[in-house]
Amino acid sequence: MKKNSRSIIWLGSWSIILMMVSGCATNRMAPPLFKTPPKEDPLGEARLIPVPNTITSTNIPLTIHLPKKEIVLTPQNATMSPDVTIKKGSSVVINIPSSNALCKEAKKDNQVGFCTDEYFNLLEQYVERGLMLANLTVKDRAKFEAELRGIRTQPDPQKGSLAPYSSILENLKTELDAGNISRDEYAQQALAFRDRLPTLKTSKTTKELIDMPELLRAAQDGEVQADYILQVNDLSIAPYSGHVLQLANRPEVEAFLLKNPGLKLGKETKKDTICSTLKQSWAQAHFNAKLINVKTGEIEWIGDLTIDSLSVLKNGVFIYINVRKHPTNQNVIIESIKSHNNNVLVVYKRAAEALKNLNKAYTEATKEFAYYGTPFQKSDIQAQRKEKIKQLEALYKSALEEYRKMAQKAYSKLGTTLQYEYDIDPPILVPNILQPKTKKEQQKLVEHVKKLGEEITKLLPQTIRISEN
Repeated sequence: MKKNSRSIIWLGSWSIILMMVSGCATNRMAPPLFKTPPKEDPLGEARLIPVPNTITSTNIPLTIHLPKKEIVLTPQNATMSPDVTIKKGSSVVINIPSSNALCKEAKKDNQVGFCTDEYFNLLEQYVERGLMLANLTVKDRAKFEAELRGIRTQPDPQKGSLAPYSSILENLKTELDAGNISRDEYAQQALAFRDRLPTLKTSKTTKELIDMPELLRAAQDGEVQADYILQVNDLSIAPYSGHVLQLANRPEVEAFLLKNPGLKLGKETKKDTICSTLKQSWAQAHFNAKLINVKTGEIEWIGDLTIDSLSVLKNGVFIYINVRKHPTNQNVIIESIKSHNNNVLVVYKRAAEALKNLNKAYTEATKEFAYYGTPFQKSDIQAQRKEKIKQLEALYKSALEEYRKMAQKAYSKLGTTLQYEYDIDPPILVPNILQPKTKKEQQKLVEHVKKLGEEITKLLPQTIRISEN
């Protein structure tokens, strides 16, 4: 019994000794926390706002294009009785004021035309072409004028200036005797001719105007024998007198103002302001005429048409307005951007340092950790390592959010919006029809005036209603 008791005591002693030996503090190794370092949200390069270079001024030209206009004839361009048609091939003689009379009117109205016989003869040829294109036969005007001169030089001791009226009455009497008209028609037409005396004036009065009876007698007698007289009241080319151009309605101007909010439209051109209207500095042609039935003396057609340079210019007109913009708060902008960038760099460096420390901790956590202690302290050691990484992660996250918030601020919100003032030059027209500066431009003006005359005299006679029978 005593022997067994000694054995138990001996074994217990060894157990205590073993426990004491195993709990002693020594150098030990804690296992890694990670096999590979975790991946954090990247920081990237610092997002800074580029500092602009110093700007003195910038040219920003405004271009406005006015395309060629298509000419559309409307009922307003001609007046003709519904029951009247003019037979195809009817003969017409043209009565147009002399070149001297037209030249006086041209000077008075500041017309673009040229006061030469050659120029007015060309306009007359254009009128003749227009009538021929309308399927009418044109009589020689030289013979018509000769008849007129003869009538004017014939004296009538009894009635003086009423001599042409007597001739008309004789013609009406012949028609009455032939049974072509009734007595009532004879009386009505005689009174109508009398009421037209003494003169048939054009829209622009001149001393060259001719009495209606003289015109009719000249077209009936002698070698002329025309069915109609085309009385040209006005055929002129002058500076454009229509409405001014409204720039506010132009799409090019609207887009230009949107891109340059410091600019505006106003009554006149001045700093920061473009004039809202522009005088259309080109030419216009006007043609007014009436077609008179020689037999009856009735006006069967009245035509009136106005066209302008845009109707014949193939490429239209370009208007160039040069605008120069100057920054007014450039120094404030640069300083504001620099201040903004400095603030960004401060928080960026703070975030970069936090990331550096976190990456270092991640790298260390992938390795065994040597510590001096007992096995029971390992769990505490690992917990401390994890807590340190958690703190570093939180620190980096906070620094990253602060940096991103700062970097995403638009510097316009920091009072650094660019502001400009604008200088506006006078508009330049291309082509500048009415202000030729070279011989070549002068020749272009001559051709342009001819083109206007040719186009308008070709178009207006197209409104005459012509029948095949």
